[in-house]
Amino acid sequence: MNARKYVDRCLMELFNNGMRVTEQRKRMLSLVANSKHPQTAMELYRKMKRTFPGLSYETIYLNLKLFMDLRFIETILLGNEVRYRALPAVHAPLVQYICMDCKKAIQVSFDPSHPAFPMPEQFKSVNYKLDIFGYCRDCCDRGGSPAVQ
Repeated sequence: MNARKYVDRCLMELFNNGMRVTEQRKRMLSLVANSKHPQTAMELYRKMKRTFPGLSYETIYLNLKLFMDLRFIETILLGNEVRYRALPAVHAPLVQYICMDCKKAIQVSFDPSHPAFPMPEQFKSVNYKLDIFGYCRDCCDRGGSPAVQ
């Protein structure tokens, strides 16, 4: 996903819906779009606090809720943490492999008409979300997790 196009699309949608386009919202969308792994609300707060010292934690949550309602972002549960990641405008067929150590997400395209898992004949898929959790090669090479084959 092109981060700049993602941020511009989100800001245009905010504007078209009569919502304020603030520097805080621009920065938060940029952080989510440019991140290599899904972010927690606390991670976003700490990064945003550097630029906006008076920022409240509540502002982070209010904007995260707004962004979820507008389908700019989605949540995943990793360990005991809720994390946020950008949603592209068009949901391309992707599987996300998420490292449970470093939280990095590796995206792989796939053809949903030929899935490697069973699909009932009496079912037509129109949307999907597939996340697979494990350990990336870098984390395995550091010796913290089982080796990647």
